[in-house]
Amino acid sequence: MRNKIIAGLLALFFGSFGIHKFYVGEGGWGIFYLLFFWTLIPGMVAFFEAIGLFLMSEDDFNLRYNRSLSPSLQTMPQTVKERLDVAILRICREKNGATLSDCVIETGEAPDHVERTLQQLYQRGFLTVGNRSHDGAVIYTPC
Repeated sequence: MRNKIIAGLLALFFGSFGIHKFYVGEGGWGIFYLLFFWTLIPGMVAFFEAIGLFLMSEDDFNLRYNRSLSPSLQTMPQTVKERLDVAILRICREKNGATLSDCVIETGEAPDHVERTLQQLYQRGFLTVGNRSHDGAVIYTPC
């Protein structure tokens, strides 16, 4: 696992040489910094990168630099799916029954992804399926 503080310190003290870039897995940029360190420009850029690294949240750092290294981050699609589940349940509760279109518009997700999630929530017993009386549209309501 790469560490945000170490990356920031490397950028601050050895940024002119691109050591921090090698540390975070951006070797191409590291070589670029090494080739042009004598211009002092990589050092100035690295100073601001160090500030950015220190201000970056741990989650953002891990998503950007530790994604392939962290076993907990390999389950990211499941985490996103759970968040979609929660969003859909909230929408259905707030609207006292929501259509597929309502959920797609509110979440901004692809219709087929939202539809699969709605079906899974129905199968797990979190939603019931019915029809609106005035137009017959299929609506999902929380149990």
